[in-house]
Order: sequence, then structure tokens, then C-alpha cells
Amino acid sequence: HDTRTGKRGYSIVGRNEVVFDTASEDTSRPVETRYLVTKPLELESIRTWMAPRAVKAFIEGKAPDPREVYKRVENYYRTYVDFAPDPRRYNLMSLAVMASHLYRLFSAFPRVHVRGPQESGKERASRCFAYLAFLGIFEVNPTEAAMFRLAECQATQAIDEAERFYQTGAGAGEVAPQRCLINTGYQEGARVPRVLDVLGTHKIVWFDAYAPMALASIRDLGRVTRSRFIDVLMRRTVVSDYSNRAPSEKSAEEIRDDLYMLR
Repeated sequence: HDTRTGKRGYSIVGRNEVVFDTASEDTSRPVETRYLVTKPLELESIRTWMAPRAVKAFIEGKAPDPREVYKRVENYYRTYVDFAPDPRRYNLMSLAVMASHLYRLFSAFPRVHVRGPQESGKERASRCFAYLAFLGIFEVNPTEAAMFRLAECQATQAIDEAERFYQTGAGAGEVAPQRCLINTGYQEGARVPRVLDVLGTHKIVWFDAYAPMALASIRDLGRVTRSRFIDVLMRRTVVSDYSNRAPSEKSAEEIRDDLYMLR
């Protein structure tokens, strides 16, 4: 409700600002907000949301050219990752990023496994994926609870050092739940039950496991996981300059916003 003009409308409210207000064209001053829909608490830690200016542009009907967005995604990968000797991997990873924003259109969505020796750029490739993908987040050693709740919120998880979830012997049972989520969440309708304490009562809660994911590891993760993932093999780069380049959420922001707008 715009108290100055008396008009009523809808406002999209960011954490500290009004992004867009249909009751007033002036977004520089506060408006009275009667109802506010907030995102789940689990996503408060994700910083790859659509930026306020992109939300406003989307509401105004602006839309980027998909072909131009694809070129920008590919160039982003070329800036930070050396996929030599096979440049087709730039195409593959770029299309995987774009598809993550549309994964709900498919009944199954293959995940990405970036595999190679140390110093091959696996982490940089995973970070690029996380910073451009739908609700992307880069993780190292995530807990069972974190992985399940992020999947429930449809976040794209890019997990480095994923081989720890496939260890054998002592400790293998501790990571079995994470491995289960990794192997089942590629298909629509995949749900995993967990017993949670709800107001002092233990209840079965079902988590939606279907969401995009990328793993990075130094070795193969087994037949079952291999059948659900697209393998992207990397080798140790011979271009020393790549080690001085670091992708970031900020450097990917404009491209990521265009990807959100294409949805």
C-alpha cells in the first residue's frame, strides 16, 4: 500500500530493499508491506539468487538472446578452466549450466562428474558450474542434513572432493546417506524419508531429492554413480596462467541473471 498515493499493488522485497513496486514507480523510498513471502531458511546462505535489478528487468518484460547468453557462459568457462585437448567440453559444461535452470521440464536430469588428477582445474570447473547454475552453491564436505535440505530447496550443489562419499572400510557407513542422495536425485519423483523431531514428536519427513548436481573427484565413483552422471575428464593444465584466475559469485552475476531471465 503506497501511503502517499493511496494505490495498492504488489512489491518484491529484497533483504534490505524494495526491488519492484507496482503501486509506485519510485523504488527509492519505503512502502508499507502487508504480506511478505520469504524463502526457506536453508537458502539464506545461497548468494546466487537473481539480483534485484534483474528481477525488475524481468517484470518489465526484458529478455536476453539465448544464443548470446550461451556464448557468454562458454566464454566464462574459457576464462577460468582449461578443458584441453577437447574443446567440446566447453560446449558440454555450458549447456549443462543452461539446462540446470530448466531441469524441472524433464523427468530425469543427468548430473555432471568432473574427474581428473590434482591441479587439473576440477575445483575451478565446479565453481564455475555453481556460480552460473540454478540456485548454485559450491560445497566441500557437506553434511547429510545440509545436502538433503538443499536438495529439497531445489538448489544446484557442486561438491568438491566427492571421493570421500565412496570410501570403503571404516567410515563408509557414515557417508552412505550422502551417497544415496547423489545416486537417486537425478530422477523426478525421487524422495528420501528421514525421521525428524517436530515439536517434540518424531515424524517421518519426505525430502525431494530431484535437483541438479555436479561432483569433482580424482577417481571414478563406481558403476552406479557413473550411470547417472556425465563424465568430464580433465588433465593437468600446462597453461600456468589458469592457476592465477579465480571464478567468483560476483564475476558470474550478470551472466547468471540472464540465465534466470531466460526461464
